[in-house]
Amino acid sequence: LHAAVWATKLSDITGNNTDMFGGNTTAENIVLQPAPEDGWEITTEVTLPFTGKDYEQAGLMVHGGDADWAKLMFIKVPENDGRQVEFTLQDNGSASFDPALDRSEFLPESFPDTIHLRIRSDGTSLTAAYSEDGTEWTDVGRVRPAGAIPDPRIGVAAFNGDGSGNEAEFEHFHVGPLDVEPTCTEPEAPDPGYEMLFDGTA
Repeated sequence: LHAAVWATKLSDITGNNTDMFGGNTTAENIVLQPAPEDGWEITTEVTLPFTGKDYEQAGLMVHGGDADWAKLMFIKVPENDGRQVEFTLQDNGSASFDPALDRSEFLPESFPDTIHLRIRSDGTSLTAAYSEDGTEWTDVGRVRPAGAIPDPRIGVAAFNGDGSGNEAEFEHFHVGPLDVEPTCTEPEAPDPGYEMLFDGTA
């Protein structure tokens, strides 16, 4: 996809025993485009009717290569036969992931098969969130260093699970600018009697 925004529905098969995690980087159904140079935000709305496949997932990817990427996934986990959202970083071939820190709470049974996902980059950090309605967002996972993913490409992906793949239907994929507050480079002069401790650097 070469456009910054697309709204034509994309169906992506989750496949069978394909993954992006640690040394297993066999996932094939990943659609990417170059990331903007400045701060950016990517969002998608995806529907995935989970039907029993453990770790079946679909969502957003920030991909610098198979050794360096981040993924924000709507995923089915074996525990409680439940659904969660997880934010994983692969840094230099090693997965940085802790279920207690990087997964949401189990989503209630009333939560629909459709979810909104968002990743933001301010050039320094990556943050992730999910939403049921695309308006009220819940942060998920740890803040990740954007520098861990060189020359990133961004997009959507669907993979994993044992058995025939389900279709993950992506309603849209949006890329937008993220307003980044400029770094202070010139400290203000202190009031008389005070000493300036801030040297103006980040």
